[in-house]
Amino acid sequence: MRKVSDTDHVYNRLKNFSSQRRITRVIFPLVFKPNLPVATGSAPSPGKTTRKETLVEFEGKTIRKITVITMDPFGFDVNDSLRKPHGFLTSFGNNLHVKSLPIAIRNYLLIRRNEPFDSLLVRESERLVRKQNFIRDVAFQPVLISPDSVDIIIRVQDVWSIVPDGSFSPRSFSFRITEDNFLGTGNQLKYFGDHSIKSNDRGYGLGYVIPNIDNSYITTSILYSVSPDKSYSKSIILNRTFFSPYTRWAGGILLQQQYRKDSLILTKEYRKLQIYKTNLYDYWAGTSWQILKGRSENERNTNLVLAGRVKQLRYPLRPDEIIDSIDTYHAVSSYLASIGINSRKYVRDKYLFRYGIPEDIPIGRVYSFTLGYQIERGIKTGYAGFTSKWSDFYSFGYLGGHLEYGTFFSSSGVHEGVVLAGMTYFTNLTEVGTWKFRQFLKTEMVIGMNRTAQDKLSFNDYMGVNGFDGSLEPGTSKVHFTIQTQSYAPWNLLGFRLGPFLNCTAGMLGDNTHVFLKSRLYSYIGIGVLIKNDYLNSNYFQLSLAYYPMIPALGNNILKTNSFQPSDFRLQDFEQGKPNFVPYE
Repeated sequence: MRKVSDTDHVYNRLKNFSSQRRITRVIFPLVFKPNLPVATGSAPSPGKTTRKETLVEFEGKTIRKITVITMDPFGFDVNDSLRKPHGFLTSFGNNLHVKSLPIAIRNYLLIRRNEPFDSLLVRESERLVRKQNFIRDVAFQPVLISPDSVDIIIRVQDVWSIVPDGSFSPRSFSFRITEDNFLGTGNQLKYFGDHSIKSNDRGYGLGYVIPNIDNSYITTSILYSVSPDKSYSKSIILNRTFFSPYTRWAGGILLQQQYRKDSLILTKEYRKLQIYKTNLYDYWAGTSWQILKGRSENERNTNLVLAGRVKQLRYPLRPDEIIDSIDTYHAVSSYLASIGINSRKYVRDKYLFRYGIPEDIPIGRVYSFTLGYQIERGIKTGYAGFTSKWSDFYSFGYLGGHLEYGTFFSSSGVHEGVVLAGMTYFTNLTEVGTWKFRQFLKTEMVIGMNRTAQDKLSFNDYMGVNGFDGSLEPGTSKVHFTIQTQSYAPWNLLGFRLGPFLNCTAGMLGDNTHVFLKSRLYSYIGIGVLIKNDYLNSNYFQLSLAYYPMIPALGNNILKTNSFQPSDFRLQDFEQGKPNFVPYE
């Protein structure tokens, strides 16, 4: 029989109290989950893996030594120490690559020598290393040295971390190059250039990011850019997020200055070029506490989080008041505080977004409230917001959703409100011969309430129906849903993998009066193939063909090539950090 812990006792008392009223009976199961015992011998869900059982035998033993072995991108395998690269191309590519330094990996570890082995921190350290842009895969291997001591061997395989990018048009061309593992340090160096063909003006930008200073998880970013019209932007950022459920403090500072040129419309026939400069100051800090006593994963991953933020936008240089008579360029100050409960952990899976490479899928819950006020044009306006997020794996697959509400308020009532709601689902992995399949579904809705005349919504790349190129009348609300069948081909040529897909997307834009009751449904059906390379730190390449039943101003039965991106099924994390307004976009 399982021993009843203090946490179980508190849980049962809260459950008994909540059962006395209808409203608390509804709220209680949404916030708290019972700490159920783990059935011995139970198997993980199909397609998902857990290392919890394999690490328990080392629990509490002293970590004697931590060895980090880094590998070049091509021809190696973190799970097979005997595998070596063969052939000219793999050797040539590895010779051009600067391998990660061991210190770049140690920077992300939550474990130390001469400390007790903690299986949760070992698994979390492995996840934190794996999520870095310059890492392809990682494996932690504990080795029992004596009855009370253990060594940990960490094998890490890099990706090719230099990513070029560019674009060309009759008016201009641009290029960008990013190195995500500069000289093997894990730091990021990026440079881009813009060239105007018509005026022969040039722009450029340079940025350097240190993602983790001496294991502090403080990210430092320095960015500077100049556009072809000689506008510029410069910024410095220091930031530490709640990067892990075991993080107890976070905060950040952003300082940014921008110098811009803008054309103000004075009459239908006359525009005047104006120059303005902005200074942005953004400060925030937060702390978290474990709210359930105990050492189980659920108890240690459930936290109460408090955070505060001050954000100020100033105009040291602005257009003439005579020209900018409606005060477009004005100072804004925001003061926000948030409180919430979150619980999060990660399940390892494959064949979602990185094909056969392990991925850490976040699951958990967040319930948070945000309060504050904003001063704009000398008027103080209150703000209140609420966020609820959840996701989990079930027998039928992954299911997650979110509901958010935010609004400004004053003595005249509430205004500029927004409701966000959405759901993401994908099935368990299905295998047909050597092919693998998943079904994805996503729906998102934005409803604006008492918005200003300038607040309009349209479909955009990551939330909407692509390919309409601004031909739709903007609205104050929008909804869209996507169904995508994603396949994973068994072929692998020099690390390139193919993922044929079928996509159906539809959406509507609504107004203040009828929301979606009288809205037209806009849709497309697309087929295509995603091309991804295991060894390159780059996004998918895509070839696609889409059929549009109707596009305003273009007609009916339209075919377009590469007009859309496969839906962004980004999975929500449950990191609760910098307080913010619920976005209206």
